[in-house]
Amino acid sequence: MENEKNVLKKSDNDLSEKEETLKLESETKRVWNAYSDINYDNFHKMRVAQEIMKDLKKAFVPSSGGKVLDGGCGSGMLFEMILKEIQPNKLIAGDFSERMLERAKGRIEKMKDKDKSKIELVNLDLSKKFPFPDESFDAEIFSLSINYLPYKKWKQSLDEAQRTTKRGGYIYIASQTSDFDFSEGYKREVLKEIKEKLFSGQLSFVLWMIKTKKTFVSRIDRWSKEDVIIFPNSQELLDYQKEIGFTDIEILARPFFKTCVVTRARKA
Repeated sequence: MENEKNVLKKSDNDLSEKEETLKLESETKRVWNAYSDINYDNFHKMRVAQEIMKDLKKAFVPSSGGKVLDGGCGSGMLFEMILKEIQPNKLIAGDFSERMLERAKGRIEKMKDKDKSKIELVNLDLSKKFPFPDESFDAEIFSLSINYLPYKKWKQSLDEAQRTTKRGGYIYIASQTSDFDFSEGYKREVLKEIKEKLFSGQLSFVLWMIKTKKTFVSRIDRWSKEDVIIFPNSQELLDYQKEIGFTDIEILARPFFKTCVVTRARKA
């Protein structure tokens, strides 16, 4: 009888954990979809996005004719830069948010025909096993994506990146770090940008930033305080990449007042 009670209790706990996981997944998707709906493309105009794009551009190593994964591609901010700098024959771009993928599709439709044919959009949950065979890609890029995964699942995502990257291939990461406090960072730095945009008459951009605070920043801040999202620090990222078999690991930049880090590593 005692064993039966223990089995039932374990079953209830497993069910509860599964329900909580599904609830968090649903809430996460809703937040990212909402962020997309208020015109996520405006993020590309922010200093942090511009700095990260500039630093990633310097980090990219050409892999002419190869295959690249843009993991957590959002609305496709990096597409044209990836095609130009890395020169792959195929770019697989994946995101968890259907709305972000819709925006990415719109971006592709505006591109040159020869570039359009190289990009394939997929629905991709970076917190789970990637739907690709071993050693599929010559390079994988994660720009402001894996750092938002709950309960340090960025490690699981890097495990999958290691599995699906070819030997000698590269992994590029742009990540916010644990040095970044969303609420304080917003007050200190983002408000400066609001003032600059307001002064130059960009009212629509200012309104977007206010909406972003309500729909996205406040939720990430809450999850951070509840330890649902725990940003890695720079050393954690380096150490874990080394642990799972990457080499030539470098910190190439610390954009946006050193609250982010851009790294490059090669699979041994």
